[in-house]
Amino acid sequence: MPKVSIIIPVYNDEAHVERAIQSALSQTLEDIEVVVVNDGSTDGTGDILERYKDKIVIVTQENQGAGSSRNAGIDASHGDYLCFLDSDDQFSIEKAKVQADYLDKDPSIGLVYGVSSAMDARDGSVIKTFRVESSPSDRTIGPFPPFYHTSAFLVRREWLEKVGGFDGNMRWAMDTDLRFKLWAAGCKFMPHRDVVGYYTVRPGSLSGNPARQWEMHLEALLRHFEAMGDSIPQPVKNEHLATTWLRIACGRSIHGDDRVATEAIRTALSHEPLLFERYESWALAILYFEPTFPVPDPDWFPESSEILGRMTTILRGGDSGAEYRLGDSMARIKGALAFAISRRAFFRKRGLTARWWLLRSLLCLRGSLPSDSHARHVAQIIIGPYLTDLAVNIMPTLRKVKRR
Repeated sequence: MPKVSIIIPVYNDEAHVERAIQSALSQTLEDIEVVVVNDGSTDGTGDILERYKDKIVIVTQENQGAGSSRNAGIDASHGDYLCFLDSDDQFSIEKAKVQADYLDKDPSIGLVYGVSSAMDARDGSVIKTFRVESSPSDRTIGPFPPFYHTSAFLVRREWLEKVGGFDGNMRWAMDTDLRFKLWAAGCKFMPHRDVVGYYTVRPGSLSGNPARQWEMHLEALLRHFEAMGDSIPQPVKNEHLATTWLRIACGRSIHGDDRVATEAIRTALSHEPLLFERYESWALAILYFEPTFPVPDPDWFPESSEILGRMTTILRGGDSGAEYRLGDSMARIKGALAFAISRRAFFRKRGLTARWWLLRSLLCLRGSLPSDSHARHVAQIIIGPYLTDLAVNIMPTLRKVKRR
């Protein structure tokens, strides 16, 4: 019986699936099996899989979506530990060995996750390496599990069976739903700092159906709230609900459905009235409305920005007569947008541009203290990630002192 089963769902991805299979077969851990689930592909995917029939387990089914495909792969697999690789992503060659060793050493750990890197689909270059969310293995750290990408984790079979695997009815957010279910069931997560996966980023990938993706995320989120009960404080619920509804609104707007977007914004503001005084909200708007940012022009201001125009249309749309706050002033909006642009610039490795916009965002505060997210971003640039948590934890105390 293999120790690790690698499950690869694929649908009409003849351009990339062979690279994913080679990535799985190249693992330094020999005690593995590779299960590829052909989810009703109509292109040349089947012919590619046939060439590997002596090295992999092939499961063929009618098109049912990624969640159902992964469940089919689980049913066909035999490994004690399981991991999942999307057909356009890759593993590092040490992925299975490194993570299996962690689970071997500590039977109390149900899931181990490592570092993943974003890879540009056009040339295979690494865009960004995502720092693993540092947290103890004990689930009592909070009501939400840490984030990891699909290619970054390895889980024990018994835990997948305990929570029923993936939700086969979900086309999106099934990874989030599984993560929530494992956490609520008591599974212990353990992070490590090895790079184990490469996540493919496609230009314009958010434009597919972002509203539907986040509506499914909302469904998973509400189920998690129910499972965790009173362990999640209402203010924390409100924050997550407001951000999710904002994402739904942005997704609806980019497809021209401003009426539904306006209703989504109203729902978001019912959970968090000060939503648009948080810089992170504008960072989300940039991600959806102007994905080509950062803008290199230092004279740019948001009055002419499509972001401000779209958000104003959404916020003041409808016929309810409700007034929505865009923030304290145009200066604060400029600071929020500058901070958001800085975030996007760092992601795209445009360091000088990013630092310029970060400085501008601080100047716009005019002596006010930044939000926790803003402070964290500045601290990471100035003092590095390891002292960032300390700096952010001081912020509530400073705010109390200032109010006095």
